Amino acid sequence: MSDTVPGADAGRRDPGRLRALVVDDEPPLVRIVSGYLEREVGADDYVTKPFSPRVLVARIRAMLRRPRVLPAQGGGPVRRFGDPEIDPAGREAGVGGRPVELTRTEFDLLDALSAEPRVAFSRRRLMERVWGGDWYGDEHVVDVHVANLRRKLGDDAQQPRYVRTVRGIGYRMGPP
Repeated sequence: MSDTVPGADAGRRDPGRLRALVVDDEPPLVRIVSGYLEREVGADDYVTKPFSPRVLVARIRAMLRRPRVLPAQGGGPVRRFGDPEIDPAGREAGVGGRPVELTRTEFDLLDALSAEPRVAFSRRRLMERVWGGDWYGDEHVVDVHVANLRRKLGDDAQQPRYVRTVRGIGYRMGPP
């Protein structure tokens, strides 16, 4: 249990104000928060008061059963594709020597594509690599994240230099 969240001290001072136990996925963590903070702290799930201890334990167990896609240890050498540079071990990316701030999902997509340059990845295969095999959702969520990744890399979807669309398949990294 962690009480390092803003507003968590309200539950200690006045237990009647405590509204939720928040369960995070990265790392698995339960936070006690109050008021409007349930989703503000970036939680995957939360249980509002009053709650049964059985419900709490069931939610925690469900979270621990979720597939966890973690970066490979070591990560290998820095990968270069012209201007873009990807450091899998440091989970850093840059273009032309300037760092690029990527979300975890964007970095994982870039890592997957750059690990096998010139290999066309289907949306489904990218979803399995980034979100895990048990993730359920629309495959076109990949398109949204690729568009954000291209924008941050300074790549143009109409004339891509780094992340290329393979019509009818998905995406690949590398030259035409």
